[in-house]
This record gives sequence, C-alpha cells and structure tokens, in this order.
Amino acid sequence: SDGGFRFAGLPLLFGTLFVAATGLGWLASFVGQWFYLIFLFPSLIAVALVAVGMWLGKAVHLRNDFIAGCAGVFAGMVAMASMHYFDYLRFVEAAVLFDIRPGTFRHFMDAQATQGVTIGKAGREGMNLGFVGSYLYWVGEILLVAATTYFGLIRGTEEPYCSTCEKWKILRQLGTLRETRGGLAKECIESGNLAGLLIFHPARTG
Repeated sequence: SDGGFRFAGLPLLFGTLFVAATGLGWLASFVGQWFYLIFLFPSLIAVALVAVGMWLGKAVHLRNDFIAGCAGVFAGMVAMASMHYFDYLRFVEAAVLFDIRPGTFRHFMDAQATQGVTIGKAGREGMNLGFVGSYLYWVGEILLVAATTYFGLIRGTEEPYCSTCEKWKILRQLGTLRETRGGLAKECIESGNLAGLLIFHPARTG
C-alpha cells in the first residue's frame, strides 16, 4: 500500500458507511424485538460493514491505513449506537400511546441496564449481567464491531495498486517455479530483478 487516497472520495466513503451502518442498526433493532443473539448479531453487523467498506475502498481508491481504520471505527460505532437509538424510538412510540413520559435516551439506556442483559438459552432462566455488567457488555459489543471493521477495512488497502495508472492490479498466475531457494525468487520479484529469475527452472506443470 502506498498510503494514497482520493480526497474527493472521502465524503462518499464516510457517507455511505454511515447510511449502511444506520441501516444495519435499524435491522438489528427490528429483529431484536423477537430475539437477539449476543455477540452473533454484532459479528454479522461487522462482517456486513467490512464487505461494504472494502467495496467502497476500491471504488474511492483508498490505500491509506489510517483513514481506512478511522472509517471502520466510525461505521462500527454508528451501527451499534443506532441500534440502541432505534430501540429507544420504538419505546417512545409505545410510551406516547399509553400517555407515558418516555424520558431521554440516557434514561432509556439506564432503564435497560437496570433490567439487565440476560445471557442464556431461549425459554430458560439465564445469567443477568446487572446494571454495570450490561453497560460493559454494550461497550464490548461496540469494541467488537469497531475492531473487526477496523482491521477489515485496513486489509482492503493492502491489495496491489498501480499508482501510475491509478488502478487496482489484477492478480494473475504467470507461471510456477520448481524451487524458490529459500525465498530468493520472491526477493527477485519484489525488487524488480526479473533477470535474477533466470537461474530458476520452471515447474513441470504450469
């Protein structure tokens, strides 16, 4: 990676990731009305964000690890925050119907934490994490999604790129060698010393 990027592509990168993260947060909140699989849902959100982020990275020619990492953390935090906020909005709608004052988003999260996150199989009494444990679990979810998306987007910047023609390189197998002599063949290729490959013999197949 040469660390390059297109400045004009950054709004598209962060804007699309914001929309995707918000959409995934809404989806997780919607499905969560019936069931919520701890750590699995955040993991699926992270995988989806990595897929979107890597596709966007190629589209905007992003090869900068720092920007990719920031975009990954940003998307992960937006996704998990929006999931809880959509839960809150659904609670507000229900509260209005029953003429109940819903309170602020912070009050809602405190009430959720007081009720506690329960870990266990459906239909069985599980382990309740309590107020502090619930907040720690939510922080853990955010860290899981943010870290996964962070490393996933950075991985996308490491693919071969031609800075001169400004295009992603296409990986092709041109041939195989019978031996590499302790990595000497790899050193010749990476240094551009193609003449050094003349000392190697081609493999019988390929």
